[in-house]
Amino acid sequence: MAPAAFTLIDLHEALDACADLPPGLVLDDPEITLSDLAIDSAGWLSLQLELHDRYGVRIEERDVEGVRSLGELVAVVNSHLRRAGR
Repeated sequence: MAPAAFTLIDLHEALDACADLPPGLVLDDPEITLSDLAIDSAGWLSLQLELHDRYGVRIEERDVEGVRSLGELVAVVNSHLRRAGR
C-alpha cells in the first residue's frame, strides 16, 4: 500500500503548530498564496523545522524558489516524501 499523500490539511496543521496564523483561518484553497499568510522568515524556518519533525523531510530555500501557493508547497513536500520513500 502506498503511503498517504501530504495534503492541505497536513500543511494547515503544520502551519498552526508553528506560525502565527489568525484564529479560525481555513486553508482549504490550494491557490492561497504564501504571501497571503504573511509568513516571515522566522515563520518559514519554523515551518521547515515542523515539516522535518513531523515527516522527516528537509525542505530547503532552493526547493521552494518560485513556489507561490499552498498547493505548490504541498507538491514540493510530496515530492520530497516520495524521494525519501515515505
